[in-house]
Amino acid sequence: MYVLFIGVKIQLVRRYNRKDVEVVNKAYSQVFNECIYTGTDIEVETGFITAKGIAFPEFTVETSRQVGLIKDKDQAESVLRFCRGQSN
Repeated sequence: MYVLFIGVKIQLVRRYNRKDVEVVNKAYSQVFNECIYTGTDIEVETGFITAKGIAFPEFTVETSRQVGLIKDKDQAESVLRFCRGQSN
């Protein structure tokens, strides 16, 4: 359902149709009505990782850490710098 929501949201942004946005908000508000927005760039819980769109470097590092591709802090920092377009 979440993937469908993202697809709908992208389509609505392209069309700039306020009525459609209101329909989607109403349809999906029940899904998110008990959620707590923390305001942080990334949230990591057991079996669940979510992030703001602007936090893709942090999301990349955390998902890579969870599956064992990143093993230490130095490697994580290197990947963060790379994702942000920063030189070593």
